[in-house]
Amino acid sequence: MTTKTKKQSKQLQIPTDRYAHDVAGMPCFAAVESLPVMVGQHSIEISIPGDDQHCAIAEACRAQLQTPYVSVGRSRTDIALPHPQGVKKPGYGDTLWAAVRHQNTDSALGLIIAADTGNLAEIVGQMVKFIPPHKENLAANKRRYNSIRKRGKGTTKKRKPPIDNLTAVGVRNLTGQRQRV
Repeated sequence: MTTKTKKQSKQLQIPTDRYAHDVAGMPCFAAVESLPVMVGQHSIEISIPGDDQHCAIAEACRAQLQTPYVSVGRSRTDIALPHPQGVKKPGYGDTLWAAVRHQNTDSALGLIIAADTGNLAEIVGQMVKFIPPHKENLAANKRRYNSIRKRGKGTTKKRKPPIDNLTAVGVRNLTGQRQRV
């Protein structure tokens, strides 16, 4: 009986570190624990390559977690999970949902690259694990960095970032670099 209580308390761990912006109309929080997801054949078959909300990993998350929103980028994944400070989503009852931001592992990045370049045939039944964000990507640290950055704004000239190799071959990136070369 003690084991069930420990498992239940672990499942009820609620993120409290909120980011300053909302994601898809939901408040966004930093994840506090890792989340494994199994990407199966059905998720691969119904996926859309290059689409951050309908890729194989997003479809697997939607199927296993029954969540209204998933967005998978190269380095991070936002998954809507039940949260007491969340908002109601149509078609999901009275549950309150908030976006929880996870960091992608190397296995997730490998699957994303394979999906976006059309090499999903050899990947079947892969386990993907999302981990909590690194210390520098936590909401409190982002707020501190952005406040320092805003104070220093002046006559700086905006530069276009160089296109990296993954963007050049068509792998998605959630920083606005969705164009293909």
